[in-house]
Amino acid sequence: MTTSSWTRRFAAIGLASIFGLLAAAPTAADWPTYHHDNARTAFDGQQVPFNSVTPGWTTGGLDGKTYAEPLVVGSTVYVATENNSVYAFDVASGVLKWKFNAGAPVPNANLAPGCGNVDPVGITGTPVIDPAAGRLYAAVQVNPLSPSYQLVTVDINTGNAIGAPVTLTYTGFNAKTQNERGALVLANNTVYVPFGGRIGDCSPYDGVVIGVPLNGSPQIHYKTPTNGARAGIWATGGVVADGSGNLFVATGNSGCVSTYDYNDSVIKLSAGLAKLDQWAPTDWASLSCADNDIGSSAPTLLPDLGMVFIQGKEPTGYLLNQSPLGSTFTGSTFNPGGEAFAGPGCTGRSFGASAYMSPYIFVPCDNGLVGLKVDPATKTFSKIWTVSSSQSGPPIVVGGAVWNISGGTLHAYDPATGTLRYSHAVGSFSNSFPTPGAGQGRIFVANNSILQTFVIDPICTTATTPTSTAGTGATNFYFAEGFTAFNECLALLMPNTSGTATIDYWTKSGHTMGTIAMVAGQVTTVNVNAAVGANQEVSVKVNLPGPGIAERLLNFNFGSWHGSTDIVGATGPNTEWDFAEGSTLSIFSEYLTLQNPNATAVPATLAYMTDSGAHPSKTVSLPANSRTTVEVFKGDTTSTLASCAPNGAGSNCGVGPGIAGVSVQVTTPGGQPIVAERPFYVNGFSFGSGPINDGHVALGANAPAAQWNFAEGTTLPGFNEYLTLQNPSSTTAASVTLRYIDQSATVTTRSLTVNPLSRFTVEVFKTLYGVGPGVAGVSTQVTSTVPIVAERPMYVYRDFGDGAVPGATDVVGATGLGTLFGFAAASSSLGNSDYLTLQNPSTTTAANVSIDYYTAGGKVTKVVTVNANTRLTVPVFGTASGIGTGQVMLGIVVTSSNAVPILVEKPTYSANTTTYGATDTMGYSPANF
Repeated sequence: MTTSSWTRRFAAIGLASIFGLLAAAPTAADWPTYHHDNARTAFDGQQVPFNSVTPGWTTGGLDGKTYAEPLVVGSTVYVATENNSVYAFDVASGVLKWKFNAGAPVPNANLAPGCGNVDPVGITGTPVIDPAAGRLYAAVQVNPLSPSYQLVTVDINTGNAIGAPVTLTYTGFNAKTQNERGALVLANNTVYVPFGGRIGDCSPYDGVVIGVPLNGSPQIHYKTPTNGARAGIWATGGVVADGSGNLFVATGNSGCVSTYDYNDSVIKLSAGLAKLDQWAPTDWASLSCADNDIGSSAPTLLPDLGMVFIQGKEPTGYLLNQSPLGSTFTGSTFNPGGEAFAGPGCTGRSFGASAYMSPYIFVPCDNGLVGLKVDPATKTFSKIWTVSSSQSGPPIVVGGAVWNISGGTLHAYDPATGTLRYSHAVGSFSNSFPTPGAGQGRIFVANNSILQTFVIDPICTTATTPTSTAGTGATNFYFAEGFTAFNECLALLMPNTSGTATIDYWTKSGHTMGTIAMVAGQVTTVNVNAAVGANQEVSVKVNLPGPGIAERLLNFNFGSWHGSTDIVGATGPNTEWDFAEGSTLSIFSEYLTLQNPNATAVPATLAYMTDSGAHPSKTVSLPANSRTTVEVFKGDTTSTLASCAPNGAGSNCGVGPGIAGVSVQVTTPGGQPIVAERPFYVNGFSFGSGPINDGHVALGANAPAAQWNFAEGTTLPGFNEYLTLQNPSSTTAASVTLRYIDQSATVTTRSLTVNPLSRFTVEVFKTLYGVGPGVAGVSTQVTSTVPIVAERPMYVYRDFGDGAVPGATDVVGATGLGTLFGFAAASSSLGNSDYLTLQNPSTTTAANVSIDYYTAGGKVTKVVTVNANTRLTVPVFGTASGIGTGQVMLGIVVTSSNAVPILVEKPTYSANTTTYGATDTMGYSPANF
C-alpha cells in the first residue's frame, strides 16, 4: 500500500491518526533517540523475528563510563561517554569512524557536596539524532571549576562540531545541583533537555525542561513551582513527545508537603513549554513524603490508544488518557486521580522507562521484568507474566523479543509468554539503568568503557544482489498482496535443485529486482521489508531456477490488528479471478489487491454479486508494472462505472459499507493477464468465543468449476467454519451437494440451491447445511450442477496450549486432487501449532503417504496412512508423524506414494507475538519436484 492508502486502511477502522503519529518515526534500520521513538515505545515493529543470536564485535577503550543508550542511524552506531565523548562505529565491522569530544567533564567533587554517584559528569542523558539533518545533539556538563551545561551539535557523518555550544541556563538555574539524567527529545524543531537532582537530593533543584529552538530563537524553559524544593524530572526516559508535538514528563518527590506542587505527577506541556495539563495519583502527598517517586520512570505513550502508561516506585501502574490526563483543579483546590485505570504492575518499584508493543506493556522493576496486556476496549490492563530477577534495566522490543539487562546479563524474552529465548553475560555496570540499543539487525550494549554487539539472525534474510534481467527458471510464483508496514517474508524451497532465484518487486514508485542463492533441500527466506523499504504496497514475482515452492508470510501487530496470513503464490497471471467470500459490514475491512505485471496499462472489470441481489460492475485502470488496491467497503451497489477511482476519499470501485455477503469476479476485457488477491481483516469482532483482530487473504479462482475440495475444517468449540458459494451464472440456479467426511470415516451429505448471480453462506457448525458442532476434523467436497466458486472462511478463538489464539483463515477450494504437495514455510517453535490436514475422498482405497520435512539439518521422512473416506490431521510439532518441536522454519513435501489422489492443507495457530494468529494455505501441487 502507499502511505496514503496506509492511512485509509486504518481509517476504515477508526485509526487514521496512527499514520500521523508514526510518520515521523524512525525507519526500521534506525534508532535515533532513546527507546527508538519520541513516544518512548522502544518498539521497532519492522525488525523481522529472530531465529538465533550470535555475539558480534566488541570494542573496548571508550574513554569514560557509558550511561546513555547507544543510538543507530544508517550504518553507524553512536555511543556517548561521561568523558564528554561521542564515538561513531561502523555497525557491521566495529571500525571507528570518528570521535568527538566536547571538553573536560566535571569531577563529582566539584558539584553538590555529598551528592551524586556519577564521577566525572559529562554526557549522562541519551543524546538525540536528526537523521534528515545529519546532526546529533548532546547535553554535556563542562567547565570543571565553574560547572555549566551545554548543548552541543555534532555532524553525524564527520564528527565535527556544528556551531558554538549553547549554554543551558535561566535565571536561578544551578548547574551544581541540577542533574541532566533524562534523554533528550527532538520535536517541534526544538531540542528539549530535562533536569532533576543528583542522588542524595541536594537542593536547590527543580523539575526543569529547557528547550533550544533550532531556528536560533531564544531558549525556553518549564520549571515545577517548587522553588528549589525538588520534584525533579530525572528518569532515563526523559521528555516524551506525541505526534502533535505535545510533551509529557514525570516528576519525583518534593518532601512532606500538604499543598500540591506538581511533585509525583505526569505533566503535559506545549511546544513552547507552557503547562497544558497534569495528573497525580490520589496518594501523591504520602508518596512524596515517603520518597516514592512517580517519576522514577518516564511516561510511555500508547499512540494507537491515545493513552499514557506510568509506574513509579509504588506497585501500581496507571493508564491515563493523553487528553485530559485526569486530575483537575476546582479553583485552587487540586483534585488528584482521574486516571483511566490503575492496576498491579511491578510488585516493587519501576525505574527508567517501560516499553510498548500493542497490546503489551513491558515494565522494568527492581525485582525483575513484568508483562502487561492492555484491553483497548475497556482501557484496562492485566498482568500476564513476571520474570523474577535482580533489577531490570529498561526493556526494548526488537526482532520479536523483549530485551533487557539484569544481573549483568542481556536477556531476550517472548513478548506474549515471558519465555526466555536468549541470554548472554555482558558484565557488571556502573549504570543503574542500562538500556540496550538496536538497529541494522543488531543489539548494542554499552557497558562502562566497552561496546558489545549481538547479531540477530532473522527468520527472513534478504535478496541483496540487484539484477536487471529477469530469470529464466522453471517455476514462477506471483503475489498481488504485500505491505511492508507489516513484516513481510518470502519462504522459498526447491527440494532437489540449487541455483539463483530472481525476485521482481512492484511498488507505487516503480519496479525493482533482486536475486538470492538457493540450496537444494534448504528453505531460503527473503525479507521483503529490507528489499523495498518500509510502508510500501508491494506485489512480487518469484522466479525459481527449478521446481519448487514460494510462500508469502505477512505478520502484523499494527493499530488494532494483530495476526498473520500465509499463502502459496499463483503460478501465473490470468484474465479471470473469482472470489466467493467477502463482506463490508463494519466488523470487517475488505480489499482487492491487483497486480499488473504487463508493460502496458490493463483495464480490469469488477463484477460484484451480493446477498442483497445487487450486482454492480466497476472498471478500474491498472497502470503498467504496478500494484493497485481497491477498498471494497467504499462505493455503492447502484452504479455501474466504466472508470472508477480505486483509492482516496473519492474511492468508488467497491460496493460500499454494510453489506453482509459480497462476491466478486475480476476480469480483464482486453485479455491481458493480471493477478488478484483479497485481503480481509476482522475488526475486533467476536464470533462467540473472544474478539478477533486477525486477517486472511486468498488468491481468486481462475474460473468457476463443478467440484471443489477442502481438506481442512473443524467445528470444535472456539471454531466457526463457513462455506461461501458464489454462482456467477446470470440465468441458471446451481444445485449444490456438500459431502463431508471426518476423521472416523463418517460421511454426511447436504443439498442446497444457489440462485443466479448470488452468494450463499453455509454455517458448517450447524446441522441445517453443515455437520453440526463438536466435529474434530472434517473435509468437504462440493459438487454443483453448474460451475460455481467455493471458499472456506474459518474464525477461531482457542487455546492450543500456549495461550489463546484469535485467528482468521480462508482458502479458495481446490478443483482437483493430487499426489504431490509442497509447502515452503512451517514452524514447530515454541508457541506454534502447525498441522497438516489430509483429505482422501476415495470411497474404496487408502492412501499411503510419505511426509518429507526439510530442516536446516537435512531431510526427515515420516509415513502415514489416510484411509478411504477419511480426513487425517498431522501435528507438525509431534514426533510420531511430525518433526518434533524447535524447528523455526522448515519446508514440507507430501507424497501419496501409491498414487491415490488426496488433498493437503497446512493450518497454523501461533501464540507467539510476532507470528500471532491463524493461517491456512493449500499445498502447491506440481507434476514433480
